[in-house]
Amino acid sequence: MVLSAVVHDYFPCVPSEWVSNPPNGKKSRMTLANCHETVQPYQYTKGRWGYGLNESNPKMVADTLDKNRKMVYIKGDAPDGQTSPTYQVKDAAAFNKWWNSSWPGQDPIKIYLSLNLDKNTGLYGIDTNAFYPIENQGWGNNQNIEENHNYGFCVEVHGAFIFNRSATLTFTGDDDLWIF
Repeated sequence: MVLSAVVHDYFPCVPSEWVSNPPNGKKSRMTLANCHETVQPYQYTKGRWGYGLNESNPKMVADTLDKNRKMVYIKGDAPDGQTSPTYQVKDAAAFNKWWNSSWPGQDPIKIYLSLNLDKNTGLYGIDTNAFYPIENQGWGNNQNIEENHNYGFCVEVHGAFIFNRSATLTFTGDDDLWIF
């Protein structure tokens, strides 16, 4: 089974991680002015970086998508505009930039995800400890870090399926997942 997806690649705002000539050809956009305060490291965003919550963060998005099939942020504005473990996003406008290609620091890349059928269980899945779907694409792999990968991205997948009340979905990962 193959799913069409869009990977939203984000401009890395740590200058030491910049690729001198990014694969997307957008070298002229490589400026700290294009940093996004909710997806960039602490030292370049004046403390607004929102990592730290190791459990679910419910009621962050609405239960339904908007008319453009995008998530709707409902958590509310972070107090004093500062992100925290509870408010990992500054506000709805900042959240919308994650999924909107009009922001100059975001580069959408279309990919296809192949789900493999396990003939023993009849289940489809992707089983990997190294999910880096846009290596050497977009803004390029982060430079000068221990493992040279493109880490700054979100994946958006839309698909239709027949609802089966007894079906289950198992997800294991180190990041967020929303399903509608």
